[in-house]
Amino acid sequence: MNKIFTKKYKWSFLGALIFTALPLFAESRKITIWVHGTRVASLMPIFVLSSLSSLEHKILYTPPGLHRANTINPQLYHHEIPIIISAADPQQFPLDDFYLFGWSGNLDPSDRRQAGYQLCNELVHLIKEYIKQDGYPPQITFITHSHGGNVVLNMAKSCSSQQLHDASIRAILLACPVQQETENLAKSPIFNEIYNIHSHDDIVQIMDPQGITAFSELLKDAWATKSFNPLTGFIANKAKYTWQKVTKWQNPFSEYELLSGRHFKPQENLKQARISWIGLAPWTERDFNILGKYEKRVTGIKNALQKILAIKNRGLVHMEFEFPLFLERLAETLSLIDQLAPYKKATDKDPDVVIRLK
Repeated sequence: MNKIFTKKYKWSFLGALIFTALPLFAESRKITIWVHGTRVASLMPIFVLSSLSSLEHKILYTPPGLHRANTINPQLYHHEIPIIISAADPQQFPLDDFYLFGWSGNLDPSDRRQAGYQLCNELVHLIKEYIKQDGYPPQITFITHSHGGNVVLNMAKSCSSQQLHDASIRAILLACPVQQETENLAKSPIFNEIYNIHSHDDIVQIMDPQGITAFSELLKDAWATKSFNPLTGFIANKAKYTWQKVTKWQNPFSEYELLSGRHFKPQENLKQARISWIGLAPWTERDFNILGKYEKRVTGIKNALQKILAIKNRGLVHMEFEFPLFLERLAETLSLIDQLAPYKKATDKDPDVVIRLK
Protein backbone atom coordinates (compact mmCIF):
# COMPACT_ATOMS: atom_id res chain seq x y z
CA MET A 1 0.00 0.00 0.00
CA ASN A 2 2.80 2.42 0.96
CA LYS A 3 4.68 1.55 -2.25
CA ILE A 4 1.61 2.33 -4.40
CA PHE A 5 0.98 5.59 -2.56
CA THR A 6 4.67 6.57 -2.87
CA LYS A 7 4.71 5.75 -6.58
CA LYS A 8 1.53 7.76 -7.22
CA TYR A 9 2.84 10.66 -5.16
CA LYS A 10 6.20 10.58 -7.00
CA TRP A 11 4.53 10.78 -10.43
CA SER A 12 2.14 13.50 -9.25
CA PHE A 13 5.08 15.49 -7.92
CA LEU A 14 7.05 15.05 -11.16
CA GLY A 15 4.03 16.05 -13.23
CA ALA A 16 3.51 19.18 -11.18
CA LEU A 17 7.21 20.01 -11.43
CA ILE A 18 7.22 19.60 -15.22
CA PHE A 19 4.03 21.68 -15.57
CA THR A 20 5.50 24.45 -13.40
CA ALA A 21 8.79 24.45 -15.30
CA LEU A 22 7.24 24.61 -18.78
CA PRO A 23 7.22 28.44 -18.89
CA LEU A 24 10.97 28.40 -18.29
CA PHE A 25 11.51 26.53 -21.55
CA ALA A 26 8.64 27.89 -23.66
CA GLU A 27 9.18 31.10 -25.60
CA SER A 28 6.91 33.99 -24.72
CA ARG A 29 4.41 34.99 -27.37
CA LYS A 30 5.46 37.97 -29.46
CA ILE A 31 3.13 40.95 -29.53
CA THR A 32 3.57 43.76 -32.05
CA ILE A 33 1.86 47.15 -31.59
CA TRP A 34 1.79 49.79 -34.34
CA VAL A 35 1.36 53.41 -33.22
CA HIS A 36 0.63 56.01 -35.92
CA GLY A 37 1.94 59.55 -36.11
CA THR A 38 0.50 63.03 -36.52
CA ARG A 39 -2.61 63.69 -38.61
CA VAL A 40 -2.25 65.85 -41.71
CA ALA A 41 -5.08 68.00 -40.34
CA SER A 42 -2.71 69.19 -37.62
CA LEU A 43 -0.25 70.48 -40.20
CA MET A 44 -2.37 71.92 -43.02
CA PRO A 45 -4.31 75.19 -43.24
CA ILE A 46 -8.09 74.85 -43.18
CA PHE A 47 -8.60 75.54 -46.90
CA VAL A 48 -6.51 72.50 -47.79
CA LEU A 49 -8.28 70.11 -45.43
CA SER A 50 -11.48 69.66 -47.42
CA SER A 51 -9.58 67.99 -50.26
CA LEU A 52 -7.43 65.87 -47.96
CA SER A 53 -9.81 64.80 -45.18
CA SER A 54 -11.00 61.61 -46.92
CA LEU A 55 -7.46 60.64 -47.92
CA GLU A 56 -6.19 61.33 -44.41
CA HIS A 57 -8.89 59.14 -42.91
CA LYS A 58 -7.97 56.29 -45.24
CA ILE A 59 -4.22 56.47 -44.65
CA LEU A 60 -3.80 57.68 -41.06
CA TYR A 61 -6.91 56.72 -39.09
CA THR A 62 -6.99 54.04 -36.42
CA PRO A 63 -9.93 53.89 -33.98
CA PRO A 64 -8.95 55.28 -30.54
CA GLY A 65 -7.38 52.77 -28.19
CA LEU A 66 -5.76 49.35 -28.62
CA HIS A 67 -7.19 46.98 -31.23
CA ARG A 68 -6.32 43.63 -32.76
CA ALA A 69 -5.19 44.05 -36.35
CA ASN A 70 -7.96 41.82 -37.73
CA THR A 71 -10.64 44.10 -36.26
CA ILE A 72 -9.54 47.19 -38.22
CA ASN A 73 -11.75 48.24 -41.15
CA PRO A 74 -10.24 46.67 -44.34
CA GLN A 75 -10.90 49.96 -46.17
CA LEU A 76 -8.27 51.66 -43.99
CA TYR A 77 -4.57 51.49 -44.82
CA HIS A 78 -3.78 50.67 -41.19
CA HIS A 79 -5.51 47.34 -41.77
CA GLU A 80 -2.83 46.58 -44.36
CA ILE A 81 0.23 47.68 -42.36
CA PRO A 82 0.30 44.62 -40.02
CA ILE A 83 -0.11 42.30 -43.03
CA ILE A 84 2.86 43.90 -44.81
CA ILE A 85 5.14 43.79 -41.77
CA SER A 86 4.17 40.26 -40.75
CA ALA A 87 4.49 38.83 -44.27
CA ALA A 88 8.18 39.82 -44.34
CA ASP A 89 8.94 38.02 -41.06
CA PRO A 90 5.97 36.13 -39.54
CA GLN A 91 8.08 34.66 -36.74
CA GLN A 92 9.26 38.06 -35.53
CA PHE A 93 5.91 39.79 -36.14
CA PRO A 94 3.12 37.16 -35.96
CA LEU A 95 -0.11 38.50 -37.39
CA ASP A 96 -2.33 36.76 -34.82
CA ASP A 97 -0.75 38.88 -32.06
CA PHE A 98 -0.54 42.16 -33.96
CA TYR A 99 -2.29 45.24 -32.52
CA LEU A 100 -2.72 48.89 -33.44
CA PHE A 101 -3.08 51.83 -31.06
CA GLY A 102 -5.09 54.85 -32.16
CA TRP A 103 -4.86 58.34 -30.66
CA SER A 104 -5.94 61.86 -31.69
CA GLY A 105 -2.86 62.43 -33.87
CA ASN A 106 -2.93 66.14 -33.01
CA LEU A 107 0.31 68.09 -33.14
CA ASP A 108 0.07 68.79 -29.42
CA PRO A 109 2.37 67.48 -26.65
CA SER A 110 -0.52 67.32 -24.17
CA ASP A 111 -2.37 64.94 -26.54
CA ARG A 112 0.72 62.75 -26.77
CA ARG A 113 1.06 62.70 -22.99
CA GLN A 114 -2.58 61.69 -22.61
CA ALA A 115 -2.18 59.02 -25.30
CA GLY A 116 0.89 57.66 -23.49
CA TYR A 117 -1.13 57.40 -20.27
CA GLN A 118 -3.95 55.56 -22.07
CA LEU A 119 -1.49 53.25 -23.82
CA CYS A 120 0.09 52.35 -20.47
CA ASN A 121 -3.28 51.39 -18.96
CA GLU A 122 -4.33 49.33 -21.98
CA LEU A 123 -0.95 47.60 -22.19
CA VAL A 124 -1.10 46.61 -18.51
CA HIS A 125 -4.52 45.06 -19.13
CA LEU A 126 -3.31 43.26 -22.28
CA ILE A 127 -0.28 41.78 -20.49
CA LYS A 128 -2.55 40.47 -17.73
CA GLU A 129 -4.69 38.74 -20.37
CA TYR A 130 -1.63 37.01 -21.85
CA ILE A 131 -0.41 35.98 -18.40
CA LYS A 132 -3.85 34.52 -17.71
CA GLN A 133 -3.61 32.45 -20.91
CA ASP A 134 0.09 31.53 -20.92
CA GLY A 135 1.25 31.88 -17.35
CA TYR A 136 3.92 34.47 -18.22
CA PRO A 137 4.14 37.85 -19.97
CA PRO A 138 4.62 38.25 -23.73
CA GLN A 139 7.50 39.90 -25.57
CA ILE A 140 6.34 43.28 -26.84
CA THR A 141 7.53 45.21 -29.88
CA PHE A 142 6.29 48.72 -30.59
CA ILE A 143 6.64 49.96 -34.16
CA THR A 144 5.91 53.66 -34.34
CA HIS A 145 5.82 56.31 -37.02
CA SER A 146 6.68 59.97 -36.41
CA HIS A 147 5.15 61.33 -33.16
CA GLY A 148 3.78 57.86 -32.42
CA GLY A 149 7.29 57.32 -31.04
CA ASN A 150 6.78 60.12 -28.53
CA VAL A 151 3.45 58.58 -27.51
CA VAL A 152 5.30 55.37 -26.62
CA LEU A 153 8.04 57.30 -24.81
CA ASN A 154 5.38 59.18 -22.84
CA MET A 155 4.05 55.81 -21.72
CA ALA A 156 7.15 55.55 -19.52
CA LYS A 157 5.80 58.41 -17.37
CA SER A 158 2.88 56.23 -16.28
CA CYS A 159 4.17 52.65 -16.50
CA SER A 160 6.71 50.88 -14.33
CA SER A 161 8.44 47.57 -15.01
CA GLN A 162 6.50 46.12 -12.09
CA GLN A 163 3.15 47.18 -13.56
CA LEU A 164 4.19 45.60 -16.85
CA HIS A 165 5.22 42.36 -15.09
CA ASP A 166 8.80 42.88 -16.31
CA ALA A 167 7.70 42.15 -19.88
CA SER A 168 10.45 42.54 -22.48
CA ILE A 169 9.73 45.70 -24.50
CA ARG A 170 11.41 46.72 -27.73
CA ALA A 171 10.62 50.09 -29.34
CA ILE A 172 11.27 50.61 -33.05
CA LEU A 173 10.93 54.34 -33.67
CA LEU A 174 10.55 55.29 -37.35
CA ALA A 175 11.20 58.97 -38.17
CA CYS A 176 10.48 60.02 -34.59
CA PRO A 177 11.00 63.75 -33.86
CA VAL A 178 13.47 63.71 -30.97
CA GLN A 179 12.34 66.30 -28.42
CA GLN A 180 13.82 67.44 -25.15
CA GLU A 181 10.56 66.76 -23.31
CA THR A 182 10.68 63.03 -24.05
CA GLU A 183 14.31 62.28 -24.92
CA ASN A 184 15.24 61.20 -21.39
CA LEU A 185 12.25 58.85 -21.27
CA ALA A 186 14.18 56.59 -23.62
CA LYS A 187 16.30 55.75 -20.57
CA SER A 188 13.31 54.29 -18.73
CA PRO A 189 13.96 50.73 -17.51
CA ILE A 190 10.73 49.55 -19.15
CA PHE A 191 12.53 49.62 -22.53
CA ASN A 192 14.90 46.72 -23.09
CA GLU A 193 15.86 47.82 -26.59
CA ILE A 194 15.28 50.92 -28.73
CA TYR A 195 15.88 51.45 -32.46
CA ASN A 196 15.95 55.04 -33.71
CA ILE A 197 15.54 54.68 -37.48
CA HIS A 198 15.49 57.87 -39.54
CA SER A 199 16.76 59.71 -42.62
CA HIS A 200 18.78 62.90 -42.88
CA ASP A 201 16.66 63.91 -45.90
CA ASP A 202 13.42 63.77 -43.90
CA ILE A 203 12.52 67.42 -43.33
CA VAL A 204 9.12 66.68 -41.75
CA GLN A 205 10.77 64.79 -38.85
CA ILE A 206 12.39 67.93 -37.48
CA MET A 207 9.71 70.51 -38.40
CA ASP A 208 7.74 70.37 -35.12
CA PRO A 209 8.79 73.61 -33.34
CA GLN A 210 9.16 72.24 -29.83
CA GLY A 211 10.37 75.54 -28.36
CA ILE A 212 7.28 77.43 -29.51
CA THR A 213 5.14 74.54 -28.32
CA ALA A 214 6.73 74.80 -24.87
CA PHE A 215 5.94 78.51 -24.74
CA SER A 216 2.35 77.86 -25.84
CA GLU A 217 2.04 75.42 -22.93
CA LEU A 218 2.93 78.28 -20.58
CA LEU A 219 0.24 80.43 -22.19
CA LYS A 220 -2.30 77.66 -21.54
CA ASP A 221 -1.19 77.47 -17.89
CA ALA A 222 -1.51 81.24 -17.53
CA TRP A 223 -5.01 81.16 -19.00
CA ALA A 224 -6.11 78.21 -16.85
CA THR A 225 -4.84 79.80 -13.62
CA LYS A 226 -5.94 83.34 -14.59
CA SER A 227 -2.45 84.43 -13.61
CA PHE A 228 0.67 85.77 -15.30
CA ASN A 229 2.88 83.89 -12.83
CA PRO A 230 3.75 81.02 -15.23
CA LEU A 231 4.98 83.59 -17.79
CA THR A 232 6.71 86.05 -15.49
CA GLY A 233 8.37 83.27 -13.53
CA PHE A 234 9.60 81.69 -16.72
CA ILE A 235 10.98 84.89 -18.23
CA ALA A 236 12.53 86.00 -14.92
CA ASN A 237 14.53 82.79 -14.72
CA LYS A 238 17.22 83.92 -17.13
CA ALA A 239 19.23 80.79 -16.47
CA LYS A 240 16.71 78.91 -18.59
CA TYR A 241 17.08 80.90 -21.77
CA THR A 242 19.47 83.01 -23.71
CA TRP A 243 19.03 85.06 -26.84
CA GLN A 244 20.63 83.00 -29.55
CA LYS A 245 21.52 83.72 -33.15
CA VAL A 246 18.94 82.52 -35.61
CA THR A 247 21.59 80.40 -37.27
CA LYS A 248 21.58 78.19 -34.16
CA TRP A 249 17.83 77.65 -34.50
CA GLN A 250 17.11 78.51 -30.89
CA ASN A 251 13.85 79.81 -29.47
CA PRO A 252 14.59 82.93 -27.37
CA PHE A 253 11.69 82.17 -25.02
CA SER A 254 12.94 78.89 -23.61
CA GLU A 255 15.80 76.52 -23.15
CA TYR A 256 14.30 74.27 -25.82
CA GLU A 257 15.77 74.12 -29.30
CA LEU A 258 13.33 75.52 -31.82
CA LEU A 259 13.18 72.46 -34.07
CA SER A 260 13.01 68.77 -33.20
CA GLY A 261 16.08 66.57 -33.60
CA ARG A 262 17.01 63.26 -35.18
CA HIS A 263 19.26 61.66 -32.53
CA PHE A 264 19.04 60.56 -28.93
CA LYS A 265 22.01 60.78 -26.65
CA PRO A 266 23.94 57.47 -26.82
CA GLN A 267 22.94 54.77 -24.33
CA GLU A 268 23.64 51.07 -24.06
CA ASN A 269 20.26 49.75 -25.24
CA LEU A 270 19.92 52.23 -28.13
CA LYS A 271 20.73 51.63 -31.81
CA GLN A 272 20.50 54.55 -34.23
CA ALA A 273 20.46 54.22 -38.00
CA ARG A 274 19.93 56.46 -40.99
CA ILE A 275 18.36 54.93 -44.06
CA SER A 276 18.77 55.73 -47.74
CA TRP A 277 18.01 54.08 -51.06
CA ILE A 278 20.52 52.63 -53.50
CA GLY A 279 19.68 54.27 -56.80
CA LEU A 280 16.00 55.15 -57.23
CA ALA A 281 13.48 54.37 -54.49
CA PRO A 282 11.67 51.11 -55.35
CA TRP A 283 8.12 52.50 -55.45
CA THR A 284 5.56 50.11 -56.93
CA GLU A 285 1.86 50.25 -57.77
CA ARG A 286 1.19 49.04 -54.22
CA ASP A 287 2.62 52.29 -52.88
CA PHE A 288 0.87 54.55 -55.40
CA ASN A 289 -2.43 52.73 -54.92
CA ILE A 290 -2.60 53.92 -51.32
CA LEU A 291 -3.76 57.23 -52.78
CA GLY A 292 -6.46 55.29 -54.65
CA LYS A 293 -9.54 57.20 -55.79
CA TYR A 294 -8.27 60.37 -54.09
CA GLU A 295 -5.35 60.71 -56.48
CA LYS A 296 -6.97 63.55 -58.46
CA ARG A 297 -7.45 65.58 -55.29
CA VAL A 298 -3.77 65.45 -54.42
CA THR A 299 -2.27 66.10 -57.83
CA GLY A 300 0.09 68.69 -56.36
CA ILE A 301 1.39 66.21 -53.83
CA LYS A 302 1.86 63.55 -56.48
CA ASN A 303 3.71 65.98 -58.79
CA ALA A 304 6.06 66.93 -55.95
CA LEU A 305 6.50 63.24 -55.13
CA GLN A 306 7.46 62.43 -58.72
CA LYS A 307 10.28 64.97 -58.50
CA ILE A 308 11.52 63.40 -55.27
CA LEU A 309 11.33 59.90 -56.76
CA ALA A 310 13.63 60.99 -59.59
CA ILE A 311 16.48 61.61 -57.13
CA LYS A 312 18.97 58.76 -56.80
CA ASN A 313 20.69 57.60 -53.60
CA ARG A 314 18.58 59.83 -51.37
CA GLY A 315 17.40 59.32 -47.82
CA LEU A 316 13.80 58.32 -47.17
CA VAL A 317 11.15 61.02 -46.94
CA HIS A 318 8.77 61.01 -43.98
CA MET A 319 5.85 59.18 -45.59
CA GLU A 320 8.05 56.38 -46.97
CA PHE A 321 8.66 55.03 -43.46
CA GLU A 322 5.01 53.93 -43.26
CA PHE A 323 4.57 52.87 -46.90
CA PRO A 324 4.95 49.29 -48.21
CA LEU A 325 8.31 49.87 -49.93
CA PHE A 326 9.98 50.35 -46.52
CA LEU A 327 7.76 48.23 -44.26
CA GLU A 328 8.45 45.23 -46.52
CA ARG A 329 12.13 45.80 -45.74
CA LEU A 330 11.78 46.53 -42.01
CA ALA A 331 12.84 43.07 -40.83
CA GLU A 332 15.84 43.19 -43.19
CA THR A 333 16.71 46.68 -41.89
CA LEU A 334 16.63 45.53 -38.26
CA SER A 335 18.88 42.59 -39.11
CA LEU A 336 21.42 44.88 -40.80
CA ILE A 337 21.37 47.28 -37.85
CA ASP A 338 21.98 44.40 -35.43
CA GLN A 339 24.97 43.29 -37.50
CA LEU A 340 26.57 46.74 -37.74
CA ALA A 341 25.66 48.34 -34.40
CA PRO A 342 28.34 46.51 -32.36
CA TYR A 343 30.99 48.35 -34.38
CA LYS A 344 29.66 51.77 -33.35
CA LYS A 345 31.21 53.45 -30.31
CA ALA A 346 29.49 55.88 -27.95
CA THR A 347 32.37 58.27 -28.57
CA ASP A 348 31.84 58.32 -32.36
CA LYS A 349 30.95 61.76 -33.68
CA ASP A 350 28.29 60.22 -35.93
CA PRO A 351 26.01 57.96 -33.84
CA ASP A 352 24.33 56.38 -36.86
CA VAL A 353 24.69 53.03 -38.47
CA VAL A 354 24.33 53.70 -42.22
CA ILE A 355 21.89 51.39 -44.04
CA ARG A 356 21.34 51.54 -47.81
CA LEU A 357 18.37 49.62 -49.16
CA LYS A 358 17.37 48.63 -52.68
